[in-house]
Amino acid sequence: MPDYLTGDSRVLELYIDGIWTPVGCLTDNGFSEEVETVGSTTRNSNSWKTVLVTKQSYSISFTGIETDVSGVVTSLQLKAIKKSRSLVTWRLSASETGTGYITSISESSSAGEFNTFNGEIVGYGTP
Repeated sequence: MPDYLTGDSRVLELYIDGIWTPVGCLTDNGFSEEVETVGSTTRNSNSWKTVLVTKQSYSISFTGIETDVSGVVTSLQLKAIKKSRSLVTWRLSASETGTGYITSISESSSAGEFNTFNGEIVGYGTP
């Protein structure tokens, strides 16, 4: 039987003040890669569209529950990092690391429910 990985094995952490610190109370995080293309045709394609690959990019999305627990990166800290336009170093596991900018952070508060937040890190360079 194959081994399946759970989301618990890929926790988003930021390198802050020389320490890898998890983003607090995450319920979800995702990693997405894209490549830009330019439409083209070639003599050998019989007028079928082909593409040329140009720039690559990636982003990390995350969702969590607001907390004031120490030892984690809180939504307030994430907002401060975004506002300062600071380049952050991130990792999703020991082998997946990179740098990027927090480009969005938002919060949601519903009566009787936990306050939640979500955001996105857009990659800077190669992950």
